[in-house]
Amino acid sequence: MKIRLSFVSNSSSSSFVIVIPNNFDVDKITNEEIDRSYWESKKYILDDGSINYDRIKKGLGCAIVQGGLYNEDNYELYEFAIDLLRKYSIICFNTGPDCGEIAFVKQSDLERSLKEFNEESG
Repeated sequence: MKIRLSFVSNSSSSSFVIVIPNNFDVDKITNEEIDRSYWESKKYILDDGSINYDRIKKGLGCAIVQGGLYNEDNYELYEFAIDLLRKYSIICFNTGPDCGEIAFVKQSDLERSLKEFNEESG
């Protein structure tokens, strides 16, 4: 398995572990940040052709709470999450064609796990 520490152009064949900072708030995502992604799914486009910003923010928020997002389940949201959160990625690895996944880890959970690990490793 190839492991990369940076993002790749073909993200649909790669998986990522992204640490979500304690102060991250999907409601603070700007419409301009959302506009940078490509949206064509009727799920995210309103009848008048405009982007449904609230639904995108809600979808990302739910994925973070659930701990992950699969490329094959929601390609547009997956690509948006990678673009928006790339600076918080701690690892990227090749998983094969159309097998991309994002695992979201909350910063507080990571800090707690590292503290427990250090105490046990002593």
